Amino acid sequence: MGTRWAYTILSGGMLLMMIGTYVVRDVLLATDLGTNVLTMVLAIPCVAIAVVIGSKRKRYLTFRILVGVPEVSETSQRGALLTEGPYAVIRHPRYVEATFAVLGYALVANYVGTYVLFFACITAIYLIVILEERELRDRFGEEYDAYCRAVPRFLPQSR
Repeated sequence: MGTRWAYTILSGGMLLMMIGTYVVRDVLLATDLGTNVLTMVLAIPCVAIAVVIGSKRKRYLTFRILVGVPEVSETSQRGALLTEGPYAVIRHPRYVEATFAVLGYALVANYVGTYVLFFACITAIYLIVILEERELRDRFGEEYDAYCRAVPRFLPQSR
């Protein structure tokens, strides 16, 4: 498909989502659950986990890889399978990071709409992971299958 078309389609989809969110903003923001000390306290470890994972992930995942340039490039760039750092513990640290960040935000804001956003993010992330893993399996074959057998998708395992 190429980089230009892939990002044009992605941008169009994001624009439609933003317009849709804007249209239903009154419904999403209608129910303020109020300031709640408990949810704010619960947000602290969520944000801390997101920050720690993000700081470790950034050492291994370049911006170019993060935005998917190798996947949509017209040239066949195989790249390298990331298996070090946080990728040695879980296969998708950036998605776990995003999940904890959005949950932390929802807990601080404490609006019904932010919890809806959180559950929408979980659903979207799961679907993205399924598609991404299919692409990685096509690109790396048995190397990726072995990695999947050794490293869990989202939750680290005790050794």
